[in-house]
Formats: sequence, structure tokens, C-alpha cells
Amino acid sequence: MALPKIPINIKTLTKVGQVFESESNTDTVIEVLVDTSASRALVTLSRTMLMVRPNYAGLTVSSFGDQMPTLNKDADLIVVVAGTSDHLRRILEITLWSEMRCVVFTEDASALLAAVPEEDAVEIAKTIIEVDVEAPAEALEHAFAQWCISHLPDLRMTLGAAFPFMRRAVAGALTQQTSLENAVIAAVFFLPGADMPLLTLNQSKLLYQIAVVNEIPLTRERLADVALIVVAAFGLRGFTRLALRRMLPVGWLVRGAISFGATLAIGHLAHEMYSHGGGIVELVQEKMGNKPPETSDLTLLEEVRQSGAEQTSEAT
Repeated sequence: MALPKIPINIKTLTKVGQVFESESNTDTVIEVLVDTSASRALVTLSRTMLMVRPNYAGLTVSSFGDQMPTLNKDADLIVVVAGTSDHLRRILEITLWSEMRCVVFTEDASALLAAVPEEDAVEIAKTIIEVDVEAPAEALEHAFAQWCISHLPDLRMTLGAAFPFMRRAVAGALTQQTSLENAVIAAVFFLPGADMPLLTLNQSKLLYQIAVVNEIPLTRERLADVALIVVAAFGLRGFTRLALRRMLPVGWLVRGAISFGATLAIGHLAHEMYSHGGGIVELVQEKMGNKPPETSDLTLLEEVRQSGAEQTSEAT
């Protein structure tokens, strides 16, 4: 009996991993403008939260009071810690007109909105996060993470790697998006098994994205995690066929629901593994009480490139 064909191309997956690693290491610039009239509690809470990891983003901080601050038009995100400065209205209007991406931390959102033109209030309200300085720090972290996921989708991975408190929210957003994509793919494919390569690739891409967000290097151990997805794919194919026999009239719905649930489970499993520092190999070694072997400085991507260079040299 012939073994089933593996529904994924390792070279393709390697290239995808390379893209994700480069995305997380972009030169993201975050500018923080602190109003000198902002309360000490708000400033302290903001400073504690915005402890960025310098490998993933650069953070510049300046204050403003009597003079209008200079806004960095090249900043990927401007964070304003607001007080009662008369310049706040001008800052908000400039960022709105110039389409700079800006978020404002304030203790009184209604007072801030009352100072801006009525026609701009709706758009400016989208940039404001009202902060209760008496609440736990996690409340502001959650609000900021959700704001970034909604307004900065292109920076999700970078910000997730830069701010550890954002990782669960980013992983959840990536998982939800991929699950919906796989549900649609499974629903529109009618030939049994025809959707497996694309579904498996999407799930593997999700696994790699969550690994990168959690600062897990894409070494050869990640292929063991992909193998788990491949095994699960064959198991789910058999389960899907059985379900379709019983619910043939709504087969598209069954395929979509199973693919959605499977991808959702993989995303949650990936975050739980990687947020604790490893994947399947590391987890098994930990359970068995074995010390993980020393890993090479070469990542999976570097190993593949090195292997390709050696093959070219031999051919020459």
C-alpha cells in the first residue's frame, strides 16, 4: 500500500518562514509624545506598558507643554499621553489630515472630544483610549492591544514581538483570520482532499507566525510541529468523509465547520506551546525529563540556504 503524499511543500514553507521573520524585524518606529500636564499616574502607567523590545521596534520619547511638538511623519505610530494642553487639538487634527497613525491615552475622552471640531469628532474618537488609572495595568494593555490589531493590521507581528503583553491577542487575531480563510476554502472545494494542500499550508503558516511573534526561532524543530499538522490533516480528512455521508445536503457547511475548528485548535495549541518557550520537540523532552540538545545558531532558513549553496558548488 502506497503512503499518502505529504500535502505540503517544505521549500514553500521555508520561503514563507523567511517572509515572516523579515516582517517581525522591520524598522518600526514608535514616537511617544508626553503632555507635561498629564497626570503622574497616567504617565507612569504608559511608561510601564511601553517597554519595547529594541530588536523589533524603535521608541522615541519627547514631551510638550507650552510649545507645539514636531510630529515625526515617518513614525509608524504616534502615541500621545494626553493632559490638558491646548496643543492636543492641533496634534489630533494634523494626524487626522495627514493620515498619520496616532493613538491617544487620556483620562477624560469626553473633554478631549469637546475640544475638536464636530465634523472631525467621529474619526478622532477612533484614536482615543480612555484610561482608568485606578484599574490594573492589564486593562490598558488589553485596550492598546485590541486597538493595534484593529488599526495596524500590517504591524501585528512586529508589535506582538515588541510587546510581550500583546502576543496572546495577536495570536488570537491571526488564528481567527486563518480559521475563517480555511473555512471558506473547505466550503468551496468539492473534490475530496483537493483542499488539503492549501489548508495544511495555511495552518503551517499560522504556526510559523505565532512562533515568530513569541520569539521562537524557525529551526528544524519547527518541522516536527508541522508534522503534527500533517498527521492531523489526514485524520480530519477521514472524519470529514464520514460526516459528509451523514450530512450530504449541507456538505459544504460541514467541511467549512471542521476546517474552521481544526485551524482554531492549531492556533491555540501553537500559542500555548510557543508562549512557554518551545514546540512539540521541546515539550516531549520536558515531559521525559531530558535536557534539550544544544541548538545550532543556524535557523532552518539558513540551513536550507547553506545546503543550496553547497549543492551549487558541487555541481560546478
